Amino acid sequence: ICVLTRVIVGFYISLRYPNLDTVAAALVFAILDKDQKLVDSGEKPGLYPACGLPEIIYTDNAAEFVSDYLKIKLKRYGVKWEHRPKDKKFYGGAIERVIGTFMTRHVHFLPGATGSNVGEREAFESEYNAKFDIKQLATWFFHRVIVYHGTIHRALGHSPRRAWEREELKLSGVPRRIVGIKNEIAFRMAFLPSSTQNHPVTRLGVYFAGRQYMSDDLLPYVSTGETYEVKYNPLGDLSEIWVNVTDDLYVWAGCVKCREGLSDNWESYTERRDYLRHNPVLKGQTPGSLDWSDEHAFDSYNESRMIEEAVETQHKEYKKSKVVNSKKASQKKIGSESEEQLPSGTNLLTSNMPKIRTNDYDF
Repeated sequence: ICVLTRVIVGFYISLRYPNLDTVAAALVFAILDKDQKLVDSGEKPGLYPACGLPEIIYTDNAAEFVSDYLKIKLKRYGVKWEHRPKDKKFYGGAIERVIGTFMTRHVHFLPGATGSNVGEREAFESEYNAKFDIKQLATWFFHRVIVYHGTIHRALGHSPRRAWEREELKLSGVPRRIVGIKNEIAFRMAFLPSSTQNHPVTRLGVYFAGRQYMSDDLLPYVSTGETYEVKYNPLGDLSEIWVNVTDDLYVWAGCVKCREGLSDNWESYTERRDYLRHNPVLKGQTPGSLDWSDEHAFDSYNESRMIEEAVETQHKEYKKSKVVNSKKASQKKIGSESEEQLPSGTNLLTSNMPKIRTNDYDF
């Protein structure tokens, strides 16, 4: 939040405890230009104009804020990071009031919300009563932030949006500290989270998050025996990654194949992945079952199932054609017999019936 204008410059909603990755994602969203991307997606211009590099970031003393990991990176962009005095919570009043307002006026009244009463939550089945998924909640929260920006603020006397526009006019002659389009990729690569596991580039591409990623620029690195770091964007979907092939070179790769049933949202995907890791029975990871992390076995399983279904369909069509041909042959035989000359005094019902003698039976 900008303390001067009370504008929420950025946020990130996660299912996990705050950590360096979630803080970095919130910083990326806050600093980079959001308005142009919103316009490209069909929104009105000026919907979310807040962006730019701050002069000072002021936080509490949580572990994710005390770490030097982000401080060093922000220092390269001329951003200072300061902490409020310990045990002085009133220094964070601006952000605490906004969080309290959102929770008490909006979040606690959402369908499926657990509420704030500890006693009532004990008998509340959260998973059964859940209504929102993480993407729906993030979209809802985004629009509530826009509403907040247009609401008269008690301390300001006008809306946060008007305060931001007023400060922009005051600084019209001062160069803005904005990360340009040319430097946006470098900025993202500096702050976006990464997967440092061994990621080789095979002829099928890079395997990450249950997906295969490939691009023409990755072809020179196929089957080199090297493994690479992968950068991903938790703010968007998992349709793209960046592969760190050298110290400062990141190669873009798009998703070319995805396992069925996987979410394209990073939070949903990781939550389900970790849940299944702790519940192997639900995943089917029992002796004799298929290891779904093996993409080759997964592909061959699907191919074999398709062959089985094709054979079943082919056999049904064959049986159906045999029945049809048999019916046609029977109809043809009956038609030819009906054309034969029948003896006088007979008909189709009695022509082949034997005569019954009355003395053959004992009445």
